[in-house]
Amino acid sequence: MAEILKDIGTYFRQIRESIGLDIDTVARELKIRRAYIVGLEQGDFSSLPDREIYVTGMIRGYATFLKNHA
Repeated sequence: MAEILKDIGTYFRQIRESIGLDIDTVARELKIRRAYIVGLEQGDFSSLPDREIYVTGMIRGYATFLKNHA
């Protein structure tokens, strides 16, 4: 499971960079801490909230955000 989540984070970073968005913009638009965006993209889930539902919501929100900006 952790490997899949790491792959998702890498994919998100690649899309973000390809559309020219920086992490600070994403964090501001999603109202998610910058450290959480970095954690998602790097697959460092120790830097994310302990509750799985929060992480799931962040992933869903980030995916929707990227879809709407691509």
